[in-house]
Amino acid sequence: MKTIFTSLFISFLLSATMQAQMRPLDNINDFNQKLATEANTLQSIESDFTQEKYLDVFDEKIISEGHFYYKKENKICMEYSSPLNYLIVINGGKLKIVSDGKKV
Repeated sequence: MKTIFTSLFISFLLSATMQAQMRPLDNINDFNQKLATEANTLQSIESDFTQEKYLDVFDEKIISEGHFYYKKENKICMEYSSPLNYLIVINGGKLKIVSDGKKV
């Protein structure tokens, strides 16, 4: 579970960083050190998000929107509001998924 949390967290940070500044990295080691420092001092994140998915089954992209919450230690919530209501909560080692008001 910790691996999933770490992967989600790093993916989120990298995607946010890449959207904020689109330029080549001069030194990857400096970037990794700064990312680790920021991640250690970070207490919480709250943000709206838009997610685009491309699936082989569909001919068009699927766009989802929602709200993302992160709180140190190991607490993540992704609340999708469009195209359907969907909630993913990671609290330490526990995972909870709610789809249209029903626990999955």
